[in-house]
Amino acid sequence: MRIRSFGTRGLFGLFNHHVELKNRERLTLIHGPNGFGKTTLLSLLRDFFGGRFAEFGKTPMESFYISFEDDRTITVTKSQEPVEDARYPKCLVRMTAPGEDAVEALIASQDSEQRVTDEVAKRAPYIVKAGPELWEDSRDGELLGTDELVARFGILHTRTDETQAHPEWLKHLTQSISVRLIETQRLILQRRPRRFTPSPYPRSTATVMEYSQQLASKLQNQFNEYAKVSAQLDRTFVVRLLKLDFGLHEALPENSVSAKVENLNEKRRRLMESGLLSRDDEAIPSPEAPNPAIDQILNAYLQDVESKLAVFDTLLERIEMLKSIVDAHLEYKKMIIRQQFGFQFRATYDKHARILPSSLSSGEQHILILFYDLLFNDAENSLILIDEPEISLHVDWQLSFLSDLRKIISIVPHDIVLATHSPQIVNNQWDLTVPLNRPEALES
Repeated sequence: MRIRSFGTRGLFGLFNHHVELKNRERLTLIHGPNGFGKTTLLSLLRDFFGGRFAEFGKTPMESFYISFEDDRTITVTKSQEPVEDARYPKCLVRMTAPGEDAVEALIASQDSEQRVTDEVAKRAPYIVKAGPELWEDSRDGELLGTDELVARFGILHTRTDETQAHPEWLKHLTQSISVRLIETQRLILQRRPRRFTPSPYPRSTATVMEYSQQLASKLQNQFNEYAKVSAQLDRTFVVRLLKLDFGLHEALPENSVSAKVENLNEKRRRLMESGLLSRDDEAIPSPEAPNPAIDQILNAYLQDVESKLAVFDTLLERIEMLKSIVDAHLEYKKMIIRQQFGFQFRATYDKHARILPSSLSSGEQHILILFYDLLFNDAENSLILIDEPEISLHVDWQLSFLSDLRKIISIVPHDIVLATHSPQIVNNQWDLTVPLNRPEALES
């Protein structure tokens, strides 16, 4: 399922915003002056699919709506019904679809942030509020967004009053799309004076080290699968050869075996460069001269090699994409990927100098984290919302940002919505933009 459009009525008592997604390109850029509600729009979209209806209750607006490509429409409005012992009004969620009766649900808008505050006070009293949607670990100054905090301490699983109250059609709808909001503070490495240090790394540094180990695990798991497939094919090779399962009765095109050997050796080189095969893995020798009898058997063997190496195809494509994008952004460094450590970096001015991910600059770490997530951690066809990516990016990186996203979308399809002020991010691709306009009544 995909979203066609979303928007608000009466946001802040002023704005009627409508955002039509550029679904063919899978990239939509929202732009407008400060205070027009770009961040609020992204947050409300995230909150709907996260079941966080308290945010609708406390946002100053008349309504929020989402239309889907199957012509269903969702509208969220505030109920006029008085609510006892609640800070915010209930939300009326209404779904309409062509040829079907409308369905509605009245959802209590308990203050989810207050509930998070209460839960954190019980579980981690050293976590204190530092601002809207922002929390600080008083031991070491680490800053966390609310989503990060909820995930770390499992608070989401305690929100039974909201999730259990939702009817099945609404539960199904809110779970139909995986949505992630990348907020401005999550693209910046936050540092504070340390009073107590339980970890040698600040938050984003710990993340790149964790992702490096995660990639090492992916590499090892894929190699284990390769070994399993190889053992099975090797064990049955002679039997399949004798049964003529390889089409040995067919004449081979001239030089086809040599060409296949060359292609497979090139693929093995790429796999070694990506850390998926060991560098002591020997290349396949090319036949010195055509020999019809030997070529038929060699061709059968090469078919098996193709099947074995195909195990790596998906991971290889993503690793090469990550390495290509990251290397293009780094100065005097190149990414190295190996099974034993995941990724590290080599100084281009000294081939023996190794650089740990934790030693990258904050901007380098966050561009690495963002693209790693999109390639390896976000499910395909997720909706990724990015608020003001320019805050953490050098101007040159802003200019290439959409190009990098397009490359990633080409192999891992996501729908991406950006809120930005930056003409460098847009980079003359105004056909992808949706402007947030001033209220018509105030134009004069």
